Parts: sequence; structure tokens; C-alpha cells
Amino acid sequence: MTVIRTLKAEDNTGKIIIELDDKTLIESVLLEDQSNRITACLSSQVGCAQGCKFCKTAQMGLKRNLTSTEIIEQFNLLKKSFNRTITNIVYMGMGEPLHNTTAVLESIRYFTNPKTENIFLRRITVSTSGVTKGIKELVKQQPYPGLAFSLISADSNIREKIMPNTPSLTEIKNELIYYQKKSNKRIIIEVIVFKNINNTKEEATAIAEYLKGLDVIVNLIPYNTTGADVFKSPSLKQVELFSKYVKESGLRVTIRHSKGTEIAGACGQLGE
Repeated sequence: MTVIRTLKAEDNTGKIIIELDDKTLIESVLLEDQSNRITACLSSQVGCAQGCKFCKTAQMGLKRNLTSTEIIEQFNLLKKSFNRTITNIVYMGMGEPLHNTTAVLESIRYFTNPKTENIFLRRITVSTSGVTKGIKELVKQQPYPGLAFSLISADSNIREKIMPNTPSLTEIKNELIYYQKKSNKRIIIEVIVFKNINNTKEEATAIAEYLKGLDVIVNLIPYNTTGADVFKSPSLKQVELFSKYVKESGLRVTIRHSKGTEIAGACGQLGE
């Protein structure tokens, strides 16, 4: 594995493009927040099979899964490239982590081992588009990392158009409830906010209804442009208004301001 390009944004977000031994490419991102947490955003696949319309990685299709060694080496290359001590890990890079559960869990066991990186499990989060089979696997095999679910919309018709290759919302919720029961961890709900699609008061009400019975925090992520865009980014005012609607519906909510957009390192932008 070789870093063929290193990029850094004004907000201190860093991105590396890595050539693997078979000449395929992946991207990994280093994020820094106001609390001085340094987070490695790791890829789990070359490309992705999920076909989510807002994601640049999805345009690649799936090439292959990464091995646990390749996932771990991404972490090492990020450390070397930016000379930073990494405190947190999110599996939110290229690919669907729960289509590569075995390698992801193997890498988590490595990262949490006191003899290697000794990163606390509470600082590791796996994000999924809703792969129920993968959630079942997480329940079977400890450790239990944090779990983030990309809901996008609680309206099944909207969600199916944007994210065509995921199970029904009912099926996903059943697995989320079971995972929370076993892990006793709050689940992060990710909602990428698009202009004039999923930022209405009715949507906020539907999200609250869907999430009943779950202990969650909702992260609102303004859409990041990816090139040939059929979607539009909302204004900050529109996102703040939607956040108000979600909060009024009884949910905890935060707005996740995108980092690294100038180097195509933000959510949905990875993939050459």
C-alpha cells in the first residue's frame, strides 16, 4: 500500500489517496474537531454496491472488500502522513462496512488491543446504510462498537429512490432495537439534508415517529456536492430550521458541519 497523494484543507482536514497492491485506489480522511479529537475516517471497501444516489463512491460500483490488514494500514498511513495521534475511528469512508463485517471487526479488535493502539471502544463507530445481516453479525461477535445508521428519510418512498439497495425501514428498525438491547449504546442517526426533499416539518415528525423506542441522537449533515449533482445543498438557515423541527419533535439533534469539502473529503465525496 502506497500513499500517492496527500491533501490538506484549511480546516485541518487531511485526505490521503492510497494505491493498493492490486493497483486499485481508496481514500482515507483525518478529521480534527473543536475538542481536539483526531478522528480517522476509514474505508472498508474499494467502491460500494449500495448505489446511494448522493454518494460519489457509489458511482464506482463495488470492486472488492478490503482485508483487515488494509484497513489497519490506512490508520497507520494517516498517522504517518499527518504526524498526528489518532483518538477516534469512524468507519464512514468508502464502502459499506457491514458488507465486510469480518474484516471490520478484526480491525476493531486490533485497534482496541492495549498492546497495539489501545483506543477505547466507545471512540469507535461503524456507519451503515441499513444492512440488517451485518447488524446481526455485530450482535453475534463482540466487541460492540458504536453504531450509526444513515436514515436520510423516514418516508419509504423518498428513501427507496435515494437509497435503492437497502431493506425496509421496518426490518432495519427491528435490528436497531435488538442491537441497542444487546449493546446498551445510543445509536447515531444520520440524515443528509437535501434542499426541498427531506427538510420539512412533516419529515421531522415522521423521523420522530420512526425512532420511537430507540435511544438516539440525530446528526443532520448538509448535502455535499459530488459533481454531476441531481441534488442541491440546503442553506444553513434551512438546515437550522429543520433542526428546530426535529428538536421540537422530541429528539436530540446536532448539525454536523462538513469538513474537507475543498479537498473532496467530506461525507459522500470520496472516490476518484
